[in-house]
Amino acid sequence: MHWMKLHGPGRFGTQPEDVLRDESILVSLILSKVSVQPNKCILWTGWKHTSGYGDIHVADRPRAGKKDLKVTRRAHRVIYELLVGPVPGNRVLDHQCNTKLCVNPAHLHVVTDGQNVRRAHREMTHCRRGHELTPDNVITAHQHHRPDQPLRTCKTCHNAAARDFYHRNRESELERRRLANLAAPEKRVEYRQRNAKKISEASKAWYLKNRESRLEKMRLQREAKKAARAAANESPTPPPSPTAYSESERHP
Repeated sequence: MHWMKLHGPGRFGTQPEDVLRDESILVSLILSKVSVQPNKCILWTGWKHTSGYGDIHVADRPRAGKKDLKVTRRAHRVIYELLVGPVPGNRVLDHQCNTKLCVNPAHLHVVTDGQNVRRAHREMTHCRRGHELTPDNVITAHQHHRPDQPLRTCKTCHNAAARDFYHRNRESELERRRLANLAAPEKRVEYRQRNAKKISEASKAWYLKNRESRLEKMRLQREAKKAARAAANESPTPPPSPTAYSESERHP
């Protein structure tokens, strides 16, 4: 779901009833929660969300009979809006440095959500379980609606998930196959009767497609049999056995 659908139309994505904190307080809080790195990344050292991005308290939401609710927003987005300007409602901020905690506006580009996801997926070097995405450990799946943007999947994770699915569903799958085999003869007869014309056309097309190769295979088999018979006829006749004598020759 889009960021602006989850948040309100106000500044930093707040709701109309939210009470924004003073900008000077936000600036002082930001300056105390950042750390400049040698690679020019400015890392957020404050509170971190479970997604890996930094969060900052930007407003309070009054609630009747209850304590005010603290409204937090992504730190890199708040800092970008403070230093650069508002982000359009149908756009997100893409970290060009691939560091989620970086809040340097120079490393943030305004892009669409699709562009952000595709670039991150394209530059990914390890899967979420830590397996390196080498050429031998990647399965490429082509998307029908986006043939120029194939998806990369970790082969190790894919095989592990397939094995887990097999072991979890082995008994039910074997039972399903057993029942299918019991009903197979009747289903085959019914299918052939219902699709006789389609089967005939498919058989004819298969024959025409493979006719030349089958004829060549049969010709080679005939030549091999002919050569075997010729070799058998040319072999010398074995000499008679020394014990193959008549009675008169045996007893003179």
